[in-house]
Amino acid sequence: MPFTIHPINPTVDGTALAIATVMVSSRWSDIHWRNLFEPGTTENEAIHANAARVPWNLISYRDAKREQIVVDEATGEIVAYCRWVLPDSLVAAEVTGGATVWWEAQVKEVDEEQKKAYEVLRKGGLDEQGRIKYIRHDLLNDRSIPLEQEDTQIRDEQGEMLGESSWSAPATQ
Repeated sequence: MPFTIHPINPTVDGTALAIATVMVSSRWSDIHWRNLFEPGTTENEAIHANAARVPWNLISYRDAKREQIVVDEATGEIVAYCRWVLPDSLVAAEVTGGATVWWEAQVKEVDEEQKKAYEVLRKGGLDEQGRIKYIRHDLLNDRSIPLEQEDTQIRDEQGEMLGESSWSAPATQ
């Protein structure tokens, strides 16, 4: 299977659902990860709630994030998604007029009308309190805060670094 890396264009139909499918299905078999969801939540529910949030998340914080997809050239299917967070010094350089760092991995900017549409769509992936739908927030808070503190300590001790998250479809793992 030949794979190629592509920039992300959030306006292409099907992109959000394909990314959400890869993100959720890549970890759904991991009981530790799946336990972050409310009991009874199906994989399909988690995928669709995530797909509602993906377009907004892709266009948010474009100056700090770089995101790409991996496509199976034989099928045209998105089989992996990666997100990197630039170190603060590189983001600051861009914001103050410096050159855009790794511009080819920066998600395409969309117009104001599209941004508003993505914001409305995003709400479909949130619960009545504006939190991520189907997530056990008690567990998320217990896990996230210590991890964020650990990340801060590592950055304080070792300096800036590139943050990375990646997901790949189970068939390609």
